[in-house]
Amino acid sequence: MRIKEVSVQNWLNTWMPLSYGATEDLTEESVSRVAFNVVVDKTEREMYVSLREGLNNLLCSIDADGSDQLIAYITAECAPGDGNGFDDKPGLILCSRYAADAIETPSKDKHDDDAEGQFTKAKITWALAEIVVVAETCEDLGAFPSLASSLEAVDEDATGHHKKARHRLMKYAYELLLRQHRAFVPVIYVFRDEARFVTVDHSGAHLSAPFKYVSDLKPLATFLRRYVTADPQGRGFDPTASLASKADHEVFMQLKTRYPTSSLLHDLFDKAATPDWPTYVLRIARLPVPPPSAPPHDATMPAGEYVIGRPQFRSRSIIGSATRCYAAWDRAEQRPVFIKDYWRLSRGLSEYQVYLNFSQGLHPVTNIPTVVGGGDVYTVDFGYQTTQSRMTSTLDGDIFVGERVHTRLVMKEIGRPLESFKDWRELTSVVHDALKAHQMAWVHHGILHRDLSVGNILIYDSATRSGPQAVGLLSDWDLAKTKEEVFSPWLSQESRSGTWQFMSAAVQWWPHKPHLLSDDLESVMHIMNWLVLKYMKTEFSRSSADLANYLSAVFDFSDENGNLCSYQKYEKVRDGTRFAPVLSEYQDHPFTNLLDKLRELCHLQYCAIDPERPTEEHLAACREASTTAPLFTHDTMLNAFREALDNPVWPHIPKLEDQLGALFELQTPFNVSNKSRDNTSPDADSDAEHSEPSTDPASSDRPQDCADADQPPDCSASTISAGLTLGGPPL
Repeated sequence: MRIKEVSVQNWLNTWMPLSYGATEDLTEESVSRVAFNVVVDKTEREMYVSLREGLNNLLCSIDADGSDQLIAYITAECAPGDGNGFDDKPGLILCSRYAADAIETPSKDKHDDDAEGQFTKAKITWALAEIVVVAETCEDLGAFPSLASSLEAVDEDATGHHKKARHRLMKYAYELLLRQHRAFVPVIYVFRDEARFVTVDHSGAHLSAPFKYVSDLKPLATFLRRYVTADPQGRGFDPTASLASKADHEVFMQLKTRYPTSSLLHDLFDKAATPDWPTYVLRIARLPVPPPSAPPHDATMPAGEYVIGRPQFRSRSIIGSATRCYAAWDRAEQRPVFIKDYWRLSRGLSEYQVYLNFSQGLHPVTNIPTVVGGGDVYTVDFGYQTTQSRMTSTLDGDIFVGERVHTRLVMKEIGRPLESFKDWRELTSVVHDALKAHQMAWVHHGILHRDLSVGNILIYDSATRSGPQAVGLLSDWDLAKTKEEVFSPWLSQESRSGTWQFMSAAVQWWPHKPHLLSDDLESVMHIMNWLVLKYMKTEFSRSSADLANYLSAVFDFSDENGNLCSYQKYEKVRDGTRFAPVLSEYQDHPFTNLLDKLRELCHLQYCAIDPERPTEEHLAACREASTTAPLFTHDTMLNAFREALDNPVWPHIPKLEDQLGALFELQTPFNVSNKSRDNTSPDADSDAEHSEPSTDPASSDRPQDCADADQPPDCSASTISAGLTLGGPPL
């Protein structure tokens, strides 16, 4: 976890400043009159009971001038109210009094000392909780050290108990950010008679110094006073997202009935309408919009309203891009669309700008999703939504954390995942379409994708007179770079990018090698081989365990530092050895011949341009576009695909059910598509553009589903969207 500790006053001024026009903070005299008697030397349960009473006394004493009063509830002993949270629950939550009916549960057992019979417990309904309170009494197991300790001592904890407690705290923040639309969430951490304020946003955690809240209640009173008098955006809420009206909610919950059972849209909206998940309306700018360089300040710019429910996909980590993808309903157009919501690094070319550029000029790029709205989230009163964490602490000292900007894309097409291809010819055709889009982007617009993967090629069933026709769409351009960036050594150093399994072996084996066109084209070979191993009968098909071990050893493996791929992968590409040993009866088939040609092209590329060359020499050789290296252009690879597709004879090769099933889950630490821009391991720099597999479930940025961990993957609706990516079980 990235953590930066600051003084209490610094934390308050940064995250909860006094609202404009609000009266001054509470006086010492008014705070001293609050009954706040917390049991700090007994069990955590007894501590939570007294904390709840003290917090409610404090909240009642705050003159909020008619603001939304908060109420503290005990949640540690109650089941999740939305049926979709993980098992671990915080001890206390602070909710609006308007949420009482949805979360309260009667508590009248012998342990409860509530003489008035009031509601003291609540279901942990993540969509309604505003602030989480975590209280601990055991120093060895706590998330943060006592006043006498240091953060460094906790980070060096050999047992890992402190880190586990921190990860648990981050999970609470994760659940709040998942179900709500917020830029940050505050947490109150209590250890016996000490407390800290914690704010979590998509750059990391901002931690206040500890203070003795029992003897000095002023910091806690100041925070709560400022919070309840703040407007929604001051509390961290996104003003462009609002809870749907009852009418919109009811329409959204019935959308699945408009489509045939088991169809793509039926499955998507069935999942989106999961009971007890909140339904929101997002206000997003439509196209046409001002030029990419112009901020969207124009109040006359058209805004669309889109109804969303449960996301189809979410990143595992809230640190980084924190991508969420939704099957949405366009209220005005009365049609389904797909929305990608994430936090991009503020520097560099935005994905929104990339799509706009592709639609302009004499050569608009085809075979990509059609963006019909989006851009960086902006409001007239507050400007762009950005992360506030700028520095984070590690054992090596403070490091800079790059600013992130909240952005959304609205896409017209809703595609199905590449793995849903119907036969091997359709797979070949769809990947060929994506390769054409890649060529147009590079040749006519000077943009390199840098993340060709199974998850970023979609199949869109386009309606034609003869029936649906599968078309390939190349999506997820958020790691794209311009030619100038690609060929700039100072920008190319340490700039590896992509989904680990499908990244070029040369880029993985030589970390200082710049990511070039040939590396993207090599990814195409890895995509095809990976799918063959999963869905075609090969020499590994005799044992699912052996196949899983082989895939893991070749495609998933990284060294202990997460920097290098397996030597087996690098050696196979360099020497031109087959990755997927197909059966002899499939030889001399258009598809297997294509696999052989892709393998040969990559082998010849390595022979022509040694990846071990120094950066400047390598770049100079690439600029020369030597005729001896086949992957300096798209031509040779596109010709190989066309030759296969032009063959009129395609003997049937069965596409098998996934041969790995539950034995294998793609292990990747990614941003949107297991991306490198979000190296989310502990103490990692969010700006480091390289990707390596992570074994830390709390820091991984893969898709996950805590609630459905025991359920089989929903193959019909997983990883579907323009911009959706593979990995993990669905939500």
